[in-house]
Parts: sequence; structure tokens; C-alpha cells
Amino acid sequence: MRRLGLLWLASACAGPPSADSPVAQGTDSGGDPSAYAGPGDRPAPTLDAALIAAGAQAGVGAIAAIVPHPLYEAVAEANRQGNSSCPAPYPAVGVTDGWSNDCTTASGWAFVGRSQFAWLSNIMVGEERWDQYGEFITNARIGHPSGATLDIDGYGELSERTVDGRFERDSWLFGSFLHEGAWLAPSWLDGGASLSLRTLGEQTAGRTAVTVEGGLSRDPSLPDGILGVSARHLQLTQDGSDCSVGGSLVVLGTEGARVELVFDEADPSCQACATDQDGGALCLDLAPLLVAARP
Repeated sequence: MRRLGLLWLASACAGPPSADSPVAQGTDSGGDPSAYAGPGDRPAPTLDAALIAAGAQAGVGAIAAIVPHPLYEAVAEANRQGNSSCPAPYPAVGVTDGWSNDCTTASGWAFVGRSQFAWLSNIMVGEERWDQYGEFITNARIGHPSGATLDIDGYGELSERTVDGRFERDSWLFGSFLHEGAWLAPSWLDGGASLSLRTLGEQTAGRTAVTVEGGLSRDPSLPDGILGVSARHLQLTQDGSDCSVGGSLVVLGTEGARVELVFDEADPSCQACATDQDGGALCLDLAPLLVAARP
């Protein structure tokens, strides 16, 4: 600090620069600076109606395929194969067990990273009893003895119960998940999609209702030109021979185009229609989403 003070004092004592000094004249001999020239107006990215329809329908199918159970069951299976030294589990937050390790068991199961995980049946969570409950926060790779791997980078929670004949399911999945190899049966885990998805399902005799918030991106089932599909409070209810729908589905193009399809009607088979960007009708089969409410 003292050295900086002396330098400032020496500069102040030197007086202002002379008229012919480089400091007074400036180093730029080109005159006044020119005005900023921007890149110009660029047309907004667009998607044609056929690609919107194909992307939206593929997105519906991809979201419907996100059944969380294979993920929980795979991690639970791996954890059962571990031992006190690998991955060295310990009681973590709430009902979860945790581990943080980079190890391989004698039987060939590998655990790399860190995880908190629970997959429990018939338990009390707070004041509610759940038939099935799972949760995790994990950034890890689990290796099967066959060489197959499961990469998990995210958070999830799943609860299921049956009350007075009504089945309820609430599932959250955020992050990216990828299975490679022959450990697990083919499923959405093989696609490596990124998810930010919540699904709520309810089923009683003759009635099935589903609400979807969020969606996925970079799923291999999406057509070229479509980056992702996301629901905004998309509600679908099949009650006897009637089907009702509300909310919207957003289709995101790889070049940044974003199209929102707002639904307000559906036929008995849950074919729902929205108005596309050209003012025409775009109809999708939303019935696959009802799987989220089925035991």
C-alpha cells in the first residue's frame, strides 16, 4: 500500500502532460470513435407445421415412457450387492442411505461418485403412509459386473399409495440419466435425455387423471430439428367415455424456435387439438400420458 501511495504522489507532482505528449494526444489517430454497428435484425427462428406436429407427438411418447421404477430398482439392486467397505453406506438425510466412494467389490460391482438413496415399501413419510416411496440425490456411476453402466446426475422423488380404492402417484425427476450395456431391460434410461419433469397420476374405477409439468430435451426419439418438449400444467382426464384436457405443450427447436400448443378440447380417445402458428388445427394423441396414473 505504501508503494502505491508513493507512485500516486510522484504522478501528481509531475503535473499535467504536455500538449505534444502521447497521453494528451491519445493513441488513436483515427479521430472520433465510430458508432456501434450491430449484427442487424435477424429473422426469428421458425418451425414448420409438420415438424411441430412430429416433434410434439414424439415428445408426448417420450414423456409417457419416463416410468421411474426401473431407475429406483436398478440402484436398489446395486446397493444390495455392495458391502460395508464398498460402497460403505451410512445413514444419511431422512430415510436415505448415503455413500461416497470410488471402489469395486470382489464380485465386480463398481461405485464411483456419491449418492443418497431410498427405495422403501409400506412406510410412513411424515403423517402419510405410502405403499412405495423413493428418493435420491446422486452424482454417480454404477458399474455392473457385465461391464454395463448406469450414470445418474440429478434428483428424484416418487410416492405411491392407494386410499379408499384410489391409486395416487407423484413422481419428480430432474437431471440426466443414462444406461449403457446389457444390465437393464431396454427403457428410457438408454436414451440419455435430460429431464425436468413432474407427473401426478390418479386412478379410480372408471376415471384416470394425469397432470404433467416440465419435460425433456435431447431425447433420441425426437426428430431432427427438435431439441425438447415441455408441458405447462398439462391436465388430461379420462372419465368413462369422456376425455378432457387443459394446459399446453411447448415445442423447442434446435435453432431456438419455441411454439406453444394450447389445448382446450379432446375427443373420447384423448385426441386433443390445439391451434398451430399458422392458425390451423394440430391434433395429438395424448392418451399415452395416462400411463402415469396406472399402478
